[in-house]
Amino acid sequence: MPPRVARAFAAVRRFGRDLFAGDWAGAAIAVGTGFGVMVGLGLLAMLLVGVGGVAESIGGAATAVGLAAGGSLLEGDGPAGVPVFRPLGLAVAGFWTMAALLTRRLRQRPGLDARTVLLQAVRAGLVLPGAALIIALLSRIGGAGVGVASTMFSSLVAGGVAVAAAASLRLPVSEAAGRWWAWHRWAGPVRAVLVLTVVTGAVTLAGVIAWTVLQVADGAPAVPMVRGVAASVLLGLPNLAGAAFLFGLGVPARGDLAASFGLAGTRDSVSIVDLVQHHVAFLAWPAVVALLLAIAARSGGRRAGTPDGADRAVPFPVALTLVLPVALLGLARALAVGVDEAGSGAWLSGSFEFNSVMAVVLGAAWGAAVGAIGTTFTREHRPRHAAAGRAERTVTAASGT
Repeated sequence: MPPRVARAFAAVRRFGRDLFAGDWAGAAIAVGTGFGVMVGLGLLAMLLVGVGGVAESIGGAATAVGLAAGGSLLEGDGPAGVPVFRPLGLAVAGFWTMAALLTRRLRQRPGLDARTVLLQAVRAGLVLPGAALIIALLSRIGGAGVGVASTMFSSLVAGGVAVAAAASLRLPVSEAAGRWWAWHRWAGPVRAVLVLTVVTGAVTLAGVIAWTVLQVADGAPAVPMVRGVAASVLLGLPNLAGAAFLFGLGVPARGDLAASFGLAGTRDSVSIVDLVQHHVAFLAWPAVVALLLAIAARSGGRRAGTPDGADRAVPFPVALTLVLPVALLGLARALAVGVDEAGSGAWLSGSFEFNSVMAVVLGAAWGAAVGAIGTTFTREHRPRHAAAGRAERTVTAASGT
């Protein structure tokens, strides 16, 4: 056997041995807790809206979790392959909890390197489809439920994205990791996207609370109104916040929206430009979006200058120009409601979707613009953080870890 092939086989055997001898309990706890959070929030939402008995509540909650993870409804609950509604509130809470628990256990290990992180991520990736399978089977209680294959595959992708994002922010850089620690180069834009998610959700939640108070003041029954709004927030606050953000960013939306904004006639799609032409007051919408982007860019720019990324970070405007369009494309696809994924061209009543191409184009344009703002804070904090990073490495070398 050639020496190179022999070394490759030895590396594979060593990887397999380390994989099966590692922290499987930690991976199972993280995955189980993440899905447990999603199921718990789903059950709470079912109780708030009063969905039937225990079996119906369990089936409804599991279906909501399956849709949140990316699964598609089976024949019987809706058109085959059609996502009726993806409750992103469950997905954000569950997958981020999963990623946070994984990275928390990894941070406790001395001499952490990229290989250790990869091994633990693979363990979680092997456990995760099993949890998704259980969810898909539970969703069939009282209904057709969600597809097994789509739920397992999509949850694996969503979990991988969450773990990669958490690793870039929460795990320390190790000198032993070398070039494999590449995700730390993207810590700045990842933080910017996460901060953007949080602040947009906070602004949207404030708007929802204000709207609820006004409805109750106008005579709407208080208890049913509060219960319905609370369930909607648990399931779909990121949906509402994401839709408002994309629309304010300028991404056209296709659906029954013209009448909702008081626009005359029938339109194939509506954008913020149409609303501004209808009434100049709608200019406040993109202005708020621009302010949220500036806040996120400031936070991301400061993170790009930390010891974890000071020496090897991708230039912040370039990185944000690449990361933001990808994030907005995923958001636009996740927000589609009643869109036929099978390609038959069917358009359902009440369907709604954003223009994915424009989401990418505008994401790149806005990313480049606000990335320039973040660069100011990167330059401001890099010298101080670089010195801190050198001091940290000196202490680590002296301690022999």
